[in-house]
Amino acid sequence: MFKEKDLALMLLVSLPEEFEFLEMTLLHGKNDVSFREVCAALYSYKLRKKDNQRNSNRDAEALVVRGRSQNRPIGKEGRSKSKNKLSKDECTFCHEIDYWKKDCPKLEK
Repeated sequence: MFKEKDLALMLLVSLPEEFEFLEMTLLHGKNDVSFREVCAALYSYKLRKKDNQRNSNRDAEALVVRGRSQNRPIGKEGRSKSKNKLSKDECTFCHEIDYWKKDCPKLEK
């Protein structure tokens, strides 16, 4: 019959690489590790992983809900125009220099 600490070590050593961090955490700085500690750590890991998957699914659903509308125009007409910097004496209507929009001769009044 095996001792409890031997069972704990055998269980830790037999775990896949995914649990290597758990093995290092439990064995670091300890002489003895109990079988119960290993089982509790594995169960805790399983619960955290399950919760993370649930949260990941919620995040994915939120991204789908916040997606772009299918009714948006595609191409140039769907985009806003960028504003170029105007000089201080440039007309915002015809972009000629030496007067402002309110004094623009091309603007129909």
